[in-house]
Parts: sequence; C-alpha cells; structure tokens
Amino acid sequence: MNHRIAPTLACLALALAGSATVQAQAPGAYFGIGAGSSEYADDLRHQIFDAYAGNATYAVESAKLSDKSGSAFKLTAGYRFTPWFSGELAYTTFGDAHSDFVLNSIVPLTTGSATIQGKYKLHGVSAVAVGEIPLGTDFSASLRAGLVFSRLEYSERGITATDTPHRFEADDEDKTRPVAGLGLAWNIDPQWSMRLDWDRWFRIGNRFALTEGGNGRFDHADAYTLNLIWRMPR
Repeated sequence: MNHRIAPTLACLALALAGSATVQAQAPGAYFGIGAGSSEYADDLRHQIFDAYAGNATYAVESAKLSDKSGSAFKLTAGYRFTPWFSGELAYTTFGDAHSDFVLNSIVPLTTGSATIQGKYKLHGVSAVAVGEIPLGTDFSASLRAGLVFSRLEYSERGITATDTPHRFEADDEDKTRPVAGLGLAWNIDPQWSMRLDWDRWFRIGNRFALTEGGNGRFDHADAYTLNLIWRMPR
C-alpha cells in the first residue's frame, strides 16, 4: 500500500489548490518528530545472481529481498525564511530490510547448500529546500528537494554448505545522493501542525558483489512518516 501514498498526496494538493487563500505561517524556526514505515526498492535478486556468476565454489539456487519494508523514524529542524520557502535538516532511519539466498556447492565431491540471510540498515541526514502552498485556511502542501548524506549497513548470517556458521559484516557505505519529497500538513494553530511526509532517497549503496563494499544497490528507498511539527513563538 505504501507506493500509493505519494500519488495520493499529489492528487490531494491539486484538488485543494483551487481553494487556497493567502494564509501562510510566519517566518521562524520549527522542529518536528515523526514515525511511519519505509520501503526499499526490490532490485536485489539479479545483483546476487550476477555476483556469483562464474564463482568456483557456489551457484545461486534462489535469491530475493524477502522483507523490503521497515519502520521509519524522522527528526526535523527547519527555518521558514518567507511564508512560502523554508530550509530543513532531517535525520531519518529506514529500519531494516532483509534478503535471503540459497547457494548450492559446486565443489567436486560435495552436495551441500548454504543458506544466507542478509540485513540492511539505512539512515542519514538530509538538507533540503522546501516550497509550500496553502490549501485553504488550515492545510498546506509542500515540495522538498536537496541532498542526503546516507549510510547503508549490511551484514550476513547463515550456514555454509559444510554446516558451519557464516557471519559477514560489510563496510558501511556512505553516500551523498539526491532526495525529494512531498508533504501535506494540517495546521492546527500558529504553533502546531501535523504533516504527512513522503521522502525518496535515490541510488543507495553499491551493486552487490563478493567484496567488503559490495553490499547491494537500491535504486531508491522511500519513507512515509506522520510528523508533529512545533513552531517557535515569535
């Protein structure tokens, strides 16, 4: 259901834009806290097959991103420079995503299989410009664009073809990547708002490879959060 939220926000903004009145929040600092869900782009399977192609020890039997959704958490600090333009810093965690793959041994005189479970953790700090449009007297829509300084962590646990434990910790992958998002806010009073956010981080991680840094590449990851916003009184 998460993939429907961003189009819904856009449609609501367009539908209500015609009733917008000239009302906007006053300039000043604001802070927010929110939680929700996340979703990682499901494009890992072919990367795992490609990584083991020609491997002298294992051939891939199956591979998948078995759990691509996690719990998202967001902290926001912003400053409104004009009634329609703000800058925001936000720390966001995307929770865990999990992969599963089965490897068949191709070493002569062996017939065992390895079962591997991978775990991804994504978090980072974004810096974005925010444009806002009032929708009537109590609602507003926002568009965000900027950069995110992200960290992707990856680890593996499992059993090898010889029934021995397998453990692997990849190097953390730090990237600076584009970020974009939409928001729909209910302005309860001059100090408080509730804001539904969709944030998309682009091109996360490196393509999956049998290296310390080949932790897996995600075309994008999405966070859907409901945020409580407090504006400092002037």
